[in-house]
Amino acid sequence: MTRDIATRRSGLANHSNTLLNKTVYRMDALQEIISTGNWSLSLPLSCRDIQLTESLLTGAGDARATDLESPRPMLRLRVPMDQQPAVRELQVTLMDNGISLSIDGVFGDQTERAVKEWQNTNGLTVDGIVGPATWASPGLDEPI
Repeated sequence: MTRDIATRRSGLANHSNTLLNKTVYRMDALQEIISTGNWSLSLPLSCRDIQLTESLLTGAGDARATDLESPRPMLRLRVPMDQQPAVRELQVTLMDNGISLSIDGVFGDQTERAVKEWQNTNGLTVDGIVGPATWASPGLDEPI
């Protein structure tokens, strides 16, 4: 099994698709589990230089991807598709800033494409997720 993991790791690390190069850590993590025999994933456990401990996982509250002070939610493509008022606000603002899309109040494929176009144009991480950095970008930073 160790040889198979090493072969797969090498294939990922040297693949012409650079996105696959970024997944090498998975093979490293699997090899560590095999080496330590930690099949139950007992804590503490480390992955990608992050140490997971029981105290970290049993904190006082849930981790959130958005700032609790932020009046704007994180928006992204999901099932079922998001239809909250902030989606329509986002669509109107994107259209007002020159991004072509229909305003239907639904965060679907068209809105994700428009968000990625906005992110690319504004030098943001192009992931289609409207989080704090995207909301804070010039043009989207003021509520309508």
